[in-house]
Amino acid sequence: MLPCAPLAPLDSAVEGCLPWCSNNYSALCERCKCRACPACRSQPRPRVLGGNGSKESDVRAQLGVTAFKAHLLLTLRGEAFREGGQHSRKWMHNTAPQLRALQSIKEHVLEPAWRRGWPTLVVADLATSAAHAGLLAEKLRGDLNAVAVRLRPLEATQLASIVRTLEWALLVTRQTWWGMVLMRADLEMKKDILFPPPSGQMCDILVPFQTLDGEGVCDTLFYIPWCRFVGFLEVLQFQSRGIPKDYLPLETEPVLLGELH
Repeated sequence: MLPCAPLAPLDSAVEGCLPWCSNNYSALCERCKCRACPACRSQPRPRVLGGNGSKESDVRAQLGVTAFKAHLLLTLRGEAFREGGQHSRKWMHNTAPQLRALQSIKEHVLEPAWRRGWPTLVVADLATSAAHAGLLAEKLRGDLNAVAVRLRPLEATQLASIVRTLEWALLVTRQTWWGMVLMRADLEMKKDILFPPPSGQMCDILVPFQTLDGEGVCDTLFYIPWCRFVGFLEVLQFQSRGIPKDYLPLETEPVLLGELH
């Protein structure tokens, strides 16, 4: 049984229906209706989004033969071909740093995953300039074999951007994965990232390191198993609405990658 996909705001769920109730319909429900939840059994069957030849439908057609297999989904987020700090960012004239970053993601994220037995899917939800859009899409589809690429404007906040990326990734991949790697596309990796093997048994969110002040964890890269994805996304959705952290339903703290054996 798979959790109902969070494609609608939490407050739009049917009255009395648990937002993340189990269901055996498509994950792409218009609202959180499912026949496993008593409050929803009498409701019409959910309408699947993305039909009529839309891009989402095309992506799902590509993935149809791999549905429900144990994939590792690499989801790239953030800004590409950008340099500078938070208040002094500008688009790059020299494209080499970003191209090196994409190559390093293949060498140090995807290839180690392949060696551990993971089939992989790549999707990218990025902001970039119009001048860089063509090159970026070409590299993502050609070098990383991305099955879905969305180039979009920046969100008002980084948190809102991450939430939109996670919701979109869920939509276009139709839940064909056991674990997701969520990472910034501008990171140049220097060493292999070793994720757990595709047993489907581990249920910890993994991060590479804590922040320097010991408060929180690095948000540049996450490994999120499917068993934790819905709760993880729900926490971010609440945070993006300004709900205090003390009220958030995250079950346990993330585990550092270095603590795995």
